[in-house]
Amino acid sequence: MPVRSAAAESRLLPMMVRAVRAGGLIVRRRFGRRVEVREKTSPADLVSGVDLEVQQRVIRMLSRAFPGT
Repeated sequence: MPVRSAAAESRLLPMMVRAVRAGGLIVRRRFGRRVEVREKTSPADLVSGVDLEVQQRVIRMLSRAFPGT
């Protein structure tokens, strides 16, 4: 596990909250609309295009805020 500086630690939770809120905005924008859904690993394991968009947004935000971790 990488060692984080105290400055990075103090920014972690607020950045995580911002990333999750950004993901929530995507979900709200798509709410009530048709979405593409496909299987991931089994018929019971589904993922939507919205899920993937939110995941990409959160990862992009956290990666930019904390490069190399």
